[in-house]
Amino acid sequence: RAELDAGEVRRELLAQASSAFGKLSCDEAVLLAHAAIAARLAVDPVGTVDITFYQRALGILVLCAHNAGQTGDARAAIHQLRALSPARPPTVPANVWDHYPPVDATANWSLSLLRIASVPVGARVFVDFKEEGPTPLSVAVAPGEHLISVHASGRVGAVARVTSEESRAADVNVELVPPKPDRWRNVRREAATWGALPPTAAS
Repeated sequence: RAELDAGEVRRELLAQASSAFGKLSCDEAVLLAHAAIAARLAVDPVGTVDITFYQRALGILVLCAHNAGQTGDARAAIHQLRALSPARPPTVPANVWDHYPPVDATANWSLSLLRIASVPVGARVFVDFKEEGPTPLSVAVAPGEHLISVHASGRVGAVARVTSEESRAADVNVELVPPKPDRWRNVRREAATWGALPPTAAS
């Protein structure tokens, strides 16, 4: 198969996750949905490009976890969906959405601490789709799984899923690297000027 660009890879991962979910293969669907989310988060931390992409992928995680009785995983995915939009997405049935009401992160338990650092410093940090500030940064969160993305101009974004424990700190350290050079960019740019046919030696 021809080499896919990054956008096509993300769409293909989500399509495969949806297909696996349709076949009731939740183990495969969850892995693919997580991969699709991570690939999109690296370039679009807050759903500015297409919120429905995240809603579809997170919807798969919610339903697989809910049906398997994994309430912590389902609650984490619902929390991330609510961070994107308070309205119930069409990917999650109302009875499932209502089963996991919004939780006050400060109520009835001790918080966890996420300590996030990056090279270079000053990178933007998003926790569960909400921008928290620049690195180095400490964020108090409810115990459970959290989706972290770190971004700096001219660098490839980093994505991590971190499970925090009550009254404990978790360290997240990332190095943001420049993107790999696109060896085909100049060829594509030149080809775009050819029109319908490439130039010949006689032209």
